[in-house]
Amino acid sequence: MTVRKMIVAALASLAWAQIPAVNSPPPPPSAAAGILFDGASLPKDWKFFNPVEDHWTMQPRRKSLLIATQRAPCVSAAAGKNFLVYDGPLPADDFEVVVRVSAEIQASGNQVAAALWSDDKNYFWIAFESYIYGGLHRRLNFQKVTQGQVAGSFERDIAASKEIYLRILREGNEYSGFFAAVDPANPFDPAKIPWMQLGTLPGIRFTGKLALCAVNYQDGAPEVGAEFYSVTIRPR
Repeated sequence: MTVRKMIVAALASLAWAQIPAVNSPPPPPSAAAGILFDGASLPKDWKFFNPVEDHWTMQPRRKSLLIATQRAPCVSAAAGKNFLVYDGPLPADDFEVVVRVSAEIQASGNQVAAALWSDDKNYFWIAFESYIYGGLHRRLNFQKVTQGQVAGSFERDIAASKEIYLRILREGNEYSGFFAAVDPANPFDPAKIPWMQLGTLPGIRFTGKLALCAVNYQDGAPEVGAEFYSVTIRPR
């Protein structure tokens, strides 16, 4: 069954019943602002820009939001597809954002990301993506974009991995990108996760909203499913 057919089937089932949720990922700690994509509708304060209805659905049984990738820029309210933005508050001082996500990467050009987004030309983002260089590779990429231009970038190839944590940390006027593999056997605790740091970039007087996206950034990339399970926002 294709990803699109899975979404159509899920939408049809949600029309007549709310499926009880089972086997959920562990919830974020109570001290944090934890957001779970575990219901039949988007959580409060989340909204799509340019929604494509047959390319996303809530999955209460899996406690996730499923987005099927399409050819589009990832971090873009104007040109993106199913660009998801959190309209709730972020801490005024130091904080971290941790996103739990999985992606069925199959070929070059698949991409799933989390961003601190001011507008389409100014943001920080961390992306899990695939590319071809003598074979299929997976990498993490942390960037700062200013006035539409990349102003700083760090990247790192990783071994085949499906489910990961993406993390952006703000400390003063600096923003850092991290990632880690999800260990289903251990409860979620950001303080105990063995984070791998990609790099740190300056962000003086930067303000933005949290955004999520899953796309194909290259022509011809296959449609794949990306699942977002949870978002944790913690003051530091």
